[in-house]
Amino acid sequence: MTQKYKTNPFKSGNPMARALANLIKHQVDAMITMQSVRTFENFTKIKNDLHHLDQRLAELTPRSGEETQSIQRGRRMIIRKDCRVPGCWKPAKSRGLCGTHYQAARRKGKF
Repeated sequence: MTQKYKTNPFKSGNPMARALANLIKHQVDAMITMQSVRTFENFTKIKNDLHHLDQRLAELTPRSGEETQSIQRGRRMIIRKDCRVPGCWKPAKSRGLCGTHYQAARRKGKF
């Protein structure tokens, strides 16, 4: 009687086929591990580069409410500060807020 399908040599009881299958499996696992290590090292390098870039940008960017411009008028120096609301670059008038945000806070009863 002839067989319809060929038997898989890796699933058969052939010890050479099993040894070859194990060797291939270990080689593939080693290659995947090495690639994972390289990818992790690349991500770590990129993360460190971004951290240093973020620090450099923080040094250059004025923080909300900090001095952004000084004007010398006579003997007195006027320091202009920005509104403390994130994204608003209008000059602060009172309590660290620009006129628009101060009036909005006053209407809401925050003062």
